[in-house]
Amino acid sequence: MSSIVFDATALIHFSRAGRLRELQVSSTEDEAILLVNVSKELEQGGPLRPTLDPATVAWLKAADLTEMTELAAFARYRTELGGRAERNNGEAAVLAWISINGGNRDHRRGSCTEHRSG
Repeated sequence: MSSIVFDATALIHFSRAGRLRELQVSSTEDEAILLVNVSKELEQGGPLRPTLDPATVAWLKAADLTEMTELAAFARYRTELGGRAERNNGEAAVLAWISINGGNRDHRRGSCTEHRSG
C-alpha cells in the first residue's frame, strides 16, 4: 500500500469545488495522511480558504512529526521555504515526512506519495 500525504492546497481547492468526496474516492487504495501541521492550517481557515470541519476530513489518517530526524527535516524545509512561526509549516511538514519516510511528489494528485513494495 502507498501513502498519500496531503497538503492543505489540494484539500482547500477540492473543498471549494465541493469535491472532497471525489478526492477521498480517488485515494481509497492508499493510506491517506493528514499531518498535524496541515490540519492546523485547515482549522484556521481564512479569507482565501475555507475552514474544513474535522468530519469532512475524517477519512484522512492523522499523523505527526515526532522523530528527531523528522523534526530536523521540518526545520530545514521551513528555513528553505522562508517559513516563520505561521508560514509554510504545512508544506515543510509534508516535505519532511516524505524525505524521512520515503516518497515522491505527485503533482497530478496534489499530494505526496510514498511507494512501498509488498
